[in-house]
Amino acid sequence: MHMKLIMENWRRYLNEADLWKNKYPFDPEQDGAWFELSLTLWRNLNKVEFPAGLKLGFHSRSLRGFGQPGDNPFEERGVKTSWDIDSKYMPSGFYIYVPSHAEIKLKPQTKSLQRFFDTKSHYYENSRDTATGWWEDIDELEYITPIIPGSLNLTIKKIYDAAAAKLLSKYDSSSIENEEGLFYHIVPKKSDVQPGQILKPYFTGTKKFGFMGTETDKLDLFEEILEEHRPKDLPSRLNAAFLFVDAGAALKYNQTWKGDIWLAEPLGDVAKVDMRLAEDLQSEISNRRDLYPDYDWEDDEEEVKEQQRYDDEFTVNSRELAEQYWAGEAGKRPPVFEMVVGPPGIKLVKKALD
Repeated sequence: MHMKLIMENWRRYLNEADLWKNKYPFDPEQDGAWFELSLTLWRNLNKVEFPAGLKLGFHSRSLRGFGQPGDNPFEERGVKTSWDIDSKYMPSGFYIYVPSHAEIKLKPQTKSLQRFFDTKSHYYENSRDTATGWWEDIDELEYITPIIPGSLNLTIKKIYDAAAAKLLSKYDSSSIENEEGLFYHIVPKKSDVQPGQILKPYFTGTKKFGFMGTETDKLDLFEEILEEHRPKDLPSRLNAAFLFVDAGAALKYNQTWKGDIWLAEPLGDVAKVDMRLAEDLQSEISNRRDLYPDYDWEDDEEEVKEQQRYDDEFTVNSRELAEQYWAGEAGKRPPVFEMVVGPPGIKLVKKALD
């Protein structure tokens, strides 16, 4: 009986999924519809003579992806700066506009095209109220370009290479000023700061989050571990300001933070550290919590032994990461060095990039 109920629920789920696929079917009264350009659709369009009127659009955020702050997608995630027109695969992020008259001509040309247009939802510009959510993607499309028949791949390459070049230029730090003895600090946009202004230590440690995501006064575990293993002659993160050592690193993190990059002078004691090691320590803690949540294993002797073994490994690994961090060593990933600056803080000198 239990298995029968599971199967019935599974069939209901599949039926609902199929209905969702074609929630907005073809309407010949409409001028045309947008679709995500899937690999299957792309390959089929390259096999047929398609009519005029089709357009391509591109979502640039597909290049950025969902990396961590400070990631350069071309370095950390291997995003290509150019698309090979002879590739067997196409880049993600493309959408295609198909006029209704073109869809009618395309559908009978291959079984895959027939199935695609019969099963995919059609998103019409004058029916946006029926496509809540998905239209956010369409509204943000860039590089909308008519496709000349026979030039689909050439149009994809032209758009992708232009979008990649534009994003790549945002990581070019050659125009950022540098001076010996000065480092880089990111100030929030529209902050009322002036050259020569002293910023006191503003960071008191990353805090835990409580019920419903509210921040508490308790330190996050990774901060406790770093503080526990901090050499006494180095400034504490719990009363510090921070400076990037490298202009390129400041620029990468500013893709997320979107502030103003200033040249600044450290006034207090400093410790040069690889901030990626602190991120690695956070990941180590997160992995431990995922593997062993706050369950009571006292009734399972084998599980207790396994948890103890893992706790011992965690203690060793976390100590090594903390010691590496304070020793100024680089981690396994490409390092991002910063200066931990103690009281009295840092002095802003001038903007490093207008």
